[in-house]
Amino acid sequence: MAVVSALAQVYPGLRRVTVTECAIQETTTAAANVAAVRTLLTVTAGNREWRTVGCAADPNDALWLALIDGVEYALLEGVMADV
Repeated sequence: MAVVSALAQVYPGLRRVTVTECAIQETTTAAANVAAVRTLLTVTAGNREWRTVGCAADPNDALWLALIDGVEYALLEGVMADV
């Protein structure tokens, strides 16, 4: 992940953060029949595991949102220190 590579210079523990599973689901809203994409990521660091979700009209945006949430969680919860 390019984001992790860039931030790892300041937070070296982020190198241990890995996306282990990715699921993409297309959803539609009943009211407007508008399609949206939901991306579910499973992220790990050592023996810690967490899941994040991103939802957007564009699959790349949904993936980006889920990915950034996973990295932010690792930083805020100090996940890297537990590894």
